[in-house]
Amino acid sequence: MEIELDRLAAMHSFSGVVGIEREGVLSCWAFGSADRAHEVANTVDHRFGIASGVKTLTAVAVLSVAADGLLDPHPSQIAATIDHLV
Repeated sequence: MEIELDRLAAMHSFSGVVGIEREGVLSCWAFGSADRAHEVANTVDHRFGIASGVKTLTAVAVLSVAADGLLDPHPSQIAATIDHLV
């Protein structure tokens, strides 16, 4: 897998970080560029400015868990409700 991702990164077809967990151990690899325009290499520690992009993902995750009945819609132990989270 690592060889194929290196090949794709060299062709500018893939940039990102891959994390794999095996038996409780997380291994991460970075490929390609974090910023091609400024020739900044990607690292596993690079922080991307994703701004509000994660809000939709969070909403989908919370609503999915709620739909499966795994989230109390009216929690008594915490101050956040599903409406607060989405």
